[in-house]
Amino acid sequence: MRLLVLLALLLNMGAARADVLLPGEDDLIFKAQKKHMQRKIQWVVVQDLEQACYGVPKNPGDGELRGCAKVTPLTCTIYTKQITSLANLGHEMRHCFEGAWHK
Repeated sequence: MRLLVLLALLLNMGAARADVLLPGEDDLIFKAQKKHMQRKIQWVVVQDLEQACYGVPKNPGDGELRGCAKVTPLTCTIYTKQITSLANLGHEMRHCFEGAWHK
């Protein structure tokens, strides 16, 4: 239920410019594709993001990982830590709709 509310908020925030696609920009404006509308989205809170996202422990030289999204044709699983931000959750949810646009 909370995820549906979040999705509604994200879509309404970008409604004024919903026809604009800005690939690579980390904001709330995106153009949803019809093929993604039936994708199930799951949010999983984990302690070890590196393990959940990449299957390996954190490399001390890497920057901070705030989350990731694993996308399949029918599902998208978003991984974050217990404390996250709306911007971060929205960023990962955008990957559910647009796929990967950065490393």
